[in-house]
Order: sequence, then structure tokens, then C-alpha cells
Amino acid sequence: MKGVDIKVPFVEKASRMELLVRIVYTFLYMIVAMIAGGIVMCILYPIEWLVILILGKRIDTLNKFIHSYIVWVTQFHAYLYTLTDERPPMIPSF
Repeated sequence: MKGVDIKVPFVEKASRMELLVRIVYTFLYMIVAMIAGGIVMCILYPIEWLVILILGKRIDTLNKFIHSYIVWVTQFHAYLYTLTDERPPMIPSF
């Protein structure tokens, strides 16, 4: 099984302006995350689960979509918790 590897580089210097931008960016990001994660993922994840249960295999497209979403959210959490100043993309690349 291949694991997900996300590198968060440490930089000691931090920008105060970036911290203010982070607040606005977080609100915009949460709106997109609610639509992509809250609605779409709540539909697709149970479908993927049922397909695995019934057919014993995964649907490649659904699996890639779910994987991309999880990586996208993890990158944002690193930004949100001030571990990095590198902004994740606003819309995930599916």
C-alpha cells in the first residue's frame, strides 16, 4: 500500500501580514470545503464503500477523487494551523 507523503518545510521567519491574509483565506476555503466535502464527499464515500462491499473492488475515478480531497484538506490544515505559509490551492485538483 502506498502512503501519502506531505512535506511541510520549516521556516523560522513568519509574516504578520500573511497571518491576516490567512484569516480571510480560511473563510473562503471553508465555503469551498463545505461544498466539495460536505455535500459531494457525503454522497461519493458511501457509494465507494458499498461498491467495495458488494463487488469487492474499487472504482478508480471515485478512489482518485476521494484521495485528492483528503490530500487537499490535509494541505489546508497544515496552512490553517500555521505550520507553513505556503497556501494550498483554493480548488482541489481532481
